[in-house]
Amino acid sequence: MNSEELLDCIPFISTTTDLALADQYYREPTICRITLQAEDKLRHQISDSKFPLWVDPGVDGFFNILTGKQSFQKYASKKKTSEKNLEAYNSRKQNKTLNKDEQKPGRARKIPWVEFFANYDEFQLLGETSFVKKPDKVHVYEMVSKLFELCMDLNPEWLSVPQIPFNDGAEYNRINRELAEASLKWKTKARCKCQFVLPAIFTHQRQTSGKTQWNKKITQIEKCVNLSGAKVIWTVDSSLDDSSGQSPNEKRLSEMIRLHKHLNQVFQKQKHVAGPYWALNLVLWSRGLCNYPAVGLGNSYQYFIPGTETRPGKVRIPLSPLCRRAVASPPLKQWLLESKKKLNPSDREYKVFNNLLKDWRKYTNKDGARELLAMYYRRWFDDLRKVNPEGRSVALFQMFSSAFVVGSNLEPLPDSEKSREPAKVAQQFMNNCLT
Repeated sequence: MNSEELLDCIPFISTTTDLALADQYYREPTICRITLQAEDKLRHQISDSKFPLWVDPGVDGFFNILTGKQSFQKYASKKKTSEKNLEAYNSRKQNKTLNKDEQKPGRARKIPWVEFFANYDEFQLLGETSFVKKPDKVHVYEMVSKLFELCMDLNPEWLSVPQIPFNDGAEYNRINRELAEASLKWKTKARCKCQFVLPAIFTHQRQTSGKTQWNKKITQIEKCVNLSGAKVIWTVDSSLDDSSGQSPNEKRLSEMIRLHKHLNQVFQKQKHVAGPYWALNLVLWSRGLCNYPAVGLGNSYQYFIPGTETRPGKVRIPLSPLCRRAVASPPLKQWLLESKKKLNPSDREYKVFNNLLKDWRKYTNKDGARELLAMYYRRWFDDLRKVNPEGRSVALFQMFSSAFVVGSNLEPLPDSEKSREPAKVAQQFMNNCLT
């Protein structure tokens, strides 16, 4: 692929819908990320797409096993009970003995990560506290080798070093060092030319709330980088929803920027991936604090550690004049109608709101909303990409400043929003673009 055609951003692909949107709006990315647990249909389609791939083994999901948020046994039991209930219902229906108003029971929601690792007993040691505290080198190497062999079926250009996300303490440090060391050993033996990515996944705002908190984490990252030979570091805080506009976010954004400044000082030879987020990734990229902003594809703009049940989110659409999203609902439609009255018909903001209202039925549909978000985000990125690197942070500041001015003159958003102040999200990012 010609280097002039490459984008700096990295789409995170989890579903066939993600892939379709990536194909439409990110045809020329540097690389796309996919996990080993991707379902067969997606694996087949992405192989045909010819996207260069970063494959992640998905070991971070064992964090949910270790912290008690998920269990292979409980998942299997819930699934079995669900199937029994459905079978009993179908039997009563066939025999015409259904109770009055009896509803058909739903199937237990399928969790691909659990389904995948449930098939491999050897990997489940990573969910056992006793093994994690005192890992056996032989078993670790065997697990890493098997994981990477499975990953290689997708012909990756980048591979994630298996790592358990950070907890507040140091209980996962030893296993992560062993996993890093085993990864380099496998790479050397296999003569693999893939580039290693070291995941640094934070899981609570306490862990990024200042230098005192993150220093020990960075020391651990440094050890794992050296042990694995990783050339790329991927940093994300899975607990951060930077698009919510909630009051604590402004300080958190500032602390995340400080963290990334420190990471860049310590790891000057490595490339840096940040996100996915709504806009923090773009702030970091525009300020030269990451090489690749990780991006969502019209759905989630927050990283979720795999392995737990995630329910479908509300349909959201972009309010581009405000640099934020909002839940597509009848109250939002009314808000758009009222907001138009405060805007000049010749203004861009008026035209954007008017177009949303014209195609309201299309954009309140899940697929239509996702496509609109993906299209908006790509345009947003392109507007920044056109600016010389040294001027991008100022350009982004101006975008947020304009959004803040527009939003300050509008009425509060519907109560479905975590922050109803229209200008709040833009204000938080505006205050962190340059300082």
